[in-house]
Amino acid sequence: MGDFMKDDHKTKKQLVDELTELRSQTAALKDSTTWIISCELAAEEARRYAESIVETVREPLLVLDADLKIISANRNFYRTFKVTPGETIGSFIYDLGNKQWDIPKLRELLEEVLPEKEAFDDFEVAHNFQDIGHKIMLLNARRIDRKDIGAKMILLAIEDITERKQLENLLTESEERYRRLFETASDGIVLLEKREGKITHANPATEKMLGYTNQESIGSKLQDIGILLDRGDFQTTMQHLNMSGIINYDDVPVKTKSGQHIDTDIYLVDRARLVQCNIRDITDHKRAEEALRGSEKKYQALIETTQTGYVIIDQVGLVLDANPEYVRLTGHHDLSEIVGRSVIEWTADHEKEKNAAAVGECFKTGYIKNLEIDYVDSKGSFTPIEINATYMELEGVAQILTLCRDITDRKRAEEMLRESEEKYRGILENMDDAYYELDLNGNLVFFNEALTLKTGYSRVELMGMNYRQYISPETCKQVSRVFSEIYRTGQSVKLFDYEVIMQGGQKRNYESWANLLFDNNKKPCDI
Repeated sequence: MGDFMKDDHKTKKQLVDELTELRSQTAALKDSTTWIISCELAAEEARRYAESIVETVREPLLVLDADLKIISANRNFYRTFKVTPGETIGSFIYDLGNKQWDIPKLRELLEEVLPEKEAFDDFEVAHNFQDIGHKIMLLNARRIDRKDIGAKMILLAIEDITERKQLENLLTESEERYRRLFETASDGIVLLEKREGKITHANPATEKMLGYTNQESIGSKLQDIGILLDRGDFQTTMQHLNMSGIINYDDVPVKTKSGQHIDTDIYLVDRARLVQCNIRDITDHKRAEEALRGSEKKYQALIETTQTGYVIIDQVGLVLDANPEYVRLTGHHDLSEIVGRSVIEWTADHEKEKNAAAVGECFKTGYIKNLEIDYVDSKGSFTPIEINATYMELEGVAQILTLCRDITDRKRAEEMLRESEEKYRGILENMDDAYYELDLNGNLVFFNEALTLKTGYSRVELMGMNYRQYISPETCKQVSRVFSEIYRTGQSVKLFDYEVIMQGGQKRNYESWANLLFDNNKKPCDI
């Protein structure tokens, strides 16, 4: 009451001054509160900003506390390792996912390396994870000291580099294979830089082919080692190569270091930074082609002039090609008259089925051997043909190569021989003298009717009988000596007192001529 009354005695100026100070203090307090709120808002905004960055990072991220327990993880961590926030946050990292993160290498990094260096970068960890299989992970970590909250944390970034490592391994293997191919290729291979066309690499085959050492080739241009591809500007060639990817040069003459000229095929291949130039020596190949062309000319000349018909037919028997002799055998005058027509057309009616069956059989067995067929021409004249054929495939097309020989003369000779033999046998059968033929063992293989009369044996009884069976023992030894002498000398011998034991036991004496028969090889004939 007293103080209040004292206030009543204050001057108006004092009251104004006190009010002004009070307002000043109130404003300062308000500013301080505003600053604190602003700081808190800024901190919250910074936290959200940081969390947004973490969430959008492609690699899995973990935030650990000082005890290696998980404080937070981004969604890519959950997606990659197939775990949930409930089983992740607050977990000891080594216990996470059924202890699949209990990796010795990770323990070493977190417990030994990180405390000393505060960070580690690009550590590879290969591990078999329970849910995602064998993976290679690249780990980066930072130790963060939060002074504002008085805590230490670890930011752990995990990148799955399994596919990248596989690609790197494949690339390494590919490069190694290419290097081996480069070194062992039979073609010469040089690599050129694109700007001036200077050689950067040359394989051993290049040195062997051209004679220039690797040291002489490196830094040189193609023309310096005897290769002149064109007269144009090298950069123009490179422009063409950039558009097409490959340029071929056929039959390029190249001069080796020793002055020898060889024929080559050359092609340029665009290899991005470099140009690959392959050089293939075709000298021997060209010689072989020339020899083949010469051989084909001789073969064609032989086919055209031979007296054996030559024809190629397809699977249904249509003529694809033939020589003049075969055209003649068919009764035609020009190849164009028979190409595309069936060989059955000029086969005699009674042979058509036989010929068609033979064509089909050749495709099954692969050959026809000594088949005799009658051809007939437009005038009805028959020509006996002997056919030998072989199945073959040319460029994937099934064909039959057939050789046909006119056997008219042979048939005529066979007929004459048959007639001669009939006459010969007719004469023998009508002779009064007995005639017989023995094999080398002395068995009867042929005889005339007179022998049956002179011995009393029938034809059935005599056939296959040994001469010792109807010669008396007294003359058997003598006859054996004579036969031995004939076999040794090949000369005919006249026998005297040839005693035969007839059917019934009666004996008669005959004289006989014996002669040795020979085959076509001039060897004793064993009939």
